[in-house]
Amino acid sequence: MKPAHYAIIVASCLLAACGQEPVAEAPVAVKVAAKPAAAPVRAATPVASGERAVIDAYLKAINDHDVVRAGMMLDEHVHYFDAFSGQVQNTRGDAVNNVLDLYQKAVPDGHWEMRSEPAASGGAIAYEWTYTGTNIGSWNGIGASHQKINLKGISFVRVANGRIVYKADYFDTATLSKQLGW
Repeated sequence: MKPAHYAIIVASCLLAACGQEPVAEAPVAVKVAAKPAAAPVRAATPVASGERAVIDAYLKAINDHDVVRAGMMLDEHVHYFDAFSGQVQNTRGDAVNNVLDLYQKAVPDGHWEMRSEPAASGGAIAYEWTYTGTNIGSWNGIGASHQKINLKGISFVRVANGRIVYKADYFDTATLSKQLGW
């Protein structure tokens, strides 16, 4: 089938969906534009060993369920964004109390696994992760659901002077809510 036929079929379907009838007119010549050239892709650079060590130490502390040690990996004035709360925490204390401690209490057996090698570009580090565990504690005042969690996401991190100065965790919050049974 020619591209012009696809355009006519799509237009007819759209009109039918809106409750309108297509108008019979003379065939219209449809020109299909050439596919645009792909934008050049800059290769990500490997993560510096010191930065990788900070991220690995942070994840180890989290997986050891040591919120205090994980918190010490954060800069005092860290900017920490968690998709579930939708808020940025602007100090180490706020990040520990409103994010790290919350996840630890809600999912005490929680485990964060890095799914890919981290990549760096423009001073930022990105890595994919999977978070698993069972919700046996309350979460922001909502009682435990005793549901298993298996969530995939991505984090963006900036490290300076051996500490995390920026961390943003992105994931599908609707998936987490569904897995929690909410």
